[in-house]
Amino acid sequence: MKIVQKVKIIKPVSEVFNFVTDVTNAPQWAGLIEAVIVTSSGPILVGSHGINRMKLLWKRAEVGWLITELEQDRRFIVKSTSGPVEGVYDYVFKPSENGTILSLSMEVVPKGYLKFLELVFNPTLSPQISRDLEILKGLLEGKLS
Repeated sequence: MKIVQKVKIIKPVSEVFNFVTDVTNAPQWAGLIEAVIVTSSGPILVGSHGINRMKLLWKRAEVGWLITELEQDRRFIVKSTSGPVEGVYDYVFKPSENGTILSLSMEVVPKGYLKFLELVFNPTLSPQISRDLEILKGLLEGKLS
């Protein structure tokens, strides 16, 4: 399943990029993520890895991740490495007239119990991502706290 969504955030690219790539911020705006555990040491770079504790449908799950690309103020790619969702999450940051256009392209393949419930899981994911990006926009623009 492929999902592509965009949001315009009235903040400079560097601010949006720094917030999104600080993976510990994800529970503030990504509704399915309850906690992020960085399992690598040092700053977040290509090769950094960790675990997202998530609620997927009615069940809690852990999804391992690996950062595969990190280009300052331009691109951030995260790949899942374990858990009930196999996926690649590609964030692209582009300056706009008075802010940033953030594009998120996701290739997601449910596994395990989610594969069995694919007809339920897939239709819920795109609206969830749309809500997440709107929450991110609100947080960064100071409309949410």
